[in-house]
Amino acid sequence: MIIKYGINNKDLYNFNEISFIISVIIKLIIVTYINKYKKAKSV
Repeated sequence: MIIKYGINNKDLYNFNEISFIISVIIKLIIVTYINKYKKAKSV
């Protein structure tokens, strides 16, 4: 598939790096939301 569409290994690395960054951001958003929910519930 890489040869068929002319995809460079550099492009695959960039895709993996971007997907990793997106997953980290999503996890941070979830943790922040949970912390806010716990603080609001304890008050």
